[in-house]
Order: sequence, then C-alpha cells, then structure tokens
Amino acid sequence: MKKLYFVFTLFFFTLQTPASSSSDPNKVFSFRLSDSLIHYLKIQKDLANDDFSVVRETATTWRDSLKKGLPPAPEDKIINDLVITLENFSKTENQSQLRIQFGKISQVVIGYLKVHPTENKNYQLFFCPMFPQGYAFWIQSKKEGLSNPYWGKEMLTCGVRRHFN
Repeated sequence: MKKLYFVFTLFFFTLQTPASSSSDPNKVFSFRLSDSLIHYLKIQKDLANDDFSVVRETATTWRDSLKKGLPPAPEDKIINDLVITLENFSKTENQSQLRIQFGKISQVVIGYLKVHPTENKNYQLFFCPMFPQGYAFWIQSKKEGLSNPYWGKEMLTCGVRRHFN
C-alpha cells in the first residue's frame, strides 16, 4: 500500500510541476511567441514599405533568439517550424520570393496565435485577396493601419480584416 501511495504521489507531483528548460532543469519555462513578434512586425512593415535591405537580417536575429529559448514539447514543434521557415526566408534573394516566404512565416505565427488566443489580443489579422502565390494572411499591431506586406507600395492598402477564430 505504501508503494502504491508513493507512486501515486510521485505521479501527481510530476503533473503539477511546470515544464523546465533543457539547459537549466531548475528554471521554470515560460514561453510566449508573442513576446518575440516585434521581429515579425518589423519584417511585415519593411516588406510593406518595399524596404528589403534588412528583412533577412531581422529574420536571422529572430531565428537566433528563438533557438536560444526553444520550449519543451509540445510547443517545440511550432517553434521549430518557425525557426526552419525563418532560415529559408533569410536565404531568399528574390524579392517576390521573400513575400511568398513571409506568407509561410505568417502561417506558422497565425497558427500559433489561433491556438493561444490570449496572445493575439494586441494584433489584428488581415487577408490579401489579390495575392495569388500562397498564404496571404498577416498580422499587424492593433495600433497600425492596414499595410500590405505582399504587395508593398504597389497595393499598400489592399486587404480585408479577418478574425482569428
């Protein structure tokens, strides 16, 4: 009976213990992708302004910061997908392809925000009905007006506001 009580107590305790980072087993892990979305918003704004000079560098910086704080499962799949997508983005030379790759970044980020609705309250979701080459949704700060990263200055205000659900 004591053995059963011990196993039950151990099992219950492990359910109550927060996940920890693999690099420091004593550190309580608290990961919110929304804390790093400043990089996403910068890339979105730079693409909307047709400023391609720093988007790859911003993606590399974001990727490196995510790699330093990779969360334990199950969040790691989402973040690993984002790290790989950012890696592909940072290697892209063609400006049209950068916009397509940005759609892939957006798809991962928006997927995360849909699963974590408490983290999407500061963002608005947009869709570009005129972008024919892949995922055409993106997010912006609620403080910003519509600014389309898929067409840039050519069609800066092309877009429809959508809801995360």
